[in-house]
Order: sequence, then structure tokens, then C-alpha cells
Amino acid sequence: MIIVSDETSANQINFIPRQGVAVQAILVDETTNEEFVESPVFTTSGYHTQCILVSQFVEGRRYTLKIYDSNEKVLYTDLVLCTSQELQDYSMSDGEFNYSASPNVVNDGDTSSKTKFIII
Repeated sequence: MIIVSDETSANQINFIPRQGVAVQAILVDETTNEEFVESPVFTTSGYHTQCILVSQFVEGRRYTLKIYDSNEKVLYTDLVLCTSQELQDYSMSDGEFNYSASPNVVNDGDTSSKTKFIII
């Protein structure tokens, strides 16, 4: 999965394609099925290929990415997720769980374990 930001600035992606030379990227919004066709400049560095996508990504949406060669053969496919979270802090369940309400944590900050089951 590739994570991009929802900013209007360009998003650089890195990938390892199958054999061939990439010439076109097609993104499909999984919510609206809208297709975005891009012809970015692909640069190769060792086994990795890079390109910069300038599509207008929408926060919280997923996109299907396919990279094609000049013969319209698929060289790479992946999912792209747009989020405003910082990449190093990214969590798919951000804000969904309250860990301080766990039955194993006392509210006064004591984190000693309250064993409910004994494993023999």
C-alpha cells in the first residue's frame, strides 16, 4: 500500500515494476470509480522506479494504481491511500480505540496487570 497526502502538491511514489519501461499511470478512485490518467516522468534507480503523481487526492479515499508500459501491459499494481496523518505516525485505526479504558489498566495510572485468566 502506498500512502499519499491530500495536499495539492505532488506525491512521489517508489515501486519495483515487473520487466519493462513504465510510461503511464492510471488511478481509479474506489469510491466514485473515477479514473485519472497520468503520464509522469519515470526515473529508475537500481531496481526501484520513481514518479511524481499530481492528481487531486481526497482525504480518506483509496485508489487503485496501475502502471503500464508502451504496449499497455501492466508493470505494477497497488493500492493508494490518501491521509493527512504524518507517515511515521500513520495508523489505520487512528482515534478508534481508547487504550486507557482497558480492563487491564487502572484509571489512576497504575499499569500493573490485572490477570483474569490463569494459563496452565
